[in-house]
Amino acid sequence: MKTFPLSSELREYFAHMSAKALSELAFVTARPLGGGFVQPPDWAPLGARLRFGGALRGALEIWVPERIAAALTDNIFGPALDATPEDNTRADSHCDALMETLSRICGALLGAVAEGERPYHLGTPGRCRRPMPAPPGGEEIEAWLEVEGDPVLVRMGLAPGSS
Repeated sequence: MKTFPLSSELREYFAHMSAKALSELAFVTARPLGGGFVQPPDWAPLGARLRFGGALRGALEIWVPERIAAALTDNIFGPALDATPEDNTRADSHCDALMETLSRICGALLGAVAEGERPYHLGTPGRCRRPMPAPPGGEEIEAWLEVEGDPVLVRMGLAPGSS
């Protein structure tokens, strides 16, 4: 298993794997923005989180503008054929798309970070309103991506767990 502190190579891999997973899953153009990107002051994203335990413990989060959540939803599940602007189920569909995206990214990243150690116990993904700090004794990895021209944040807090 990787040791802490996490290497710069692993942090770079996190950004590239997150962009690749978004591109392949949701058929969007995603690329890492690199260091030095500053969150826009008027950015109001939707967030989802997936907790995990095992050889590593922590959580993976994704934060996207509503326009990108809508694109992910349509590209993953197809457009809602009978949706109206007043339809409240759209927010649930956005959350489902974010959770599917998290599951894909999490599977790829945990395998790389833990060098194949298993098993992992994934929690139930859900919506979140604010970023969660890294678990005690752990670290955060953060990747800003450009997805279809908008900023997207993928974050992972992880620490050594129990096998």
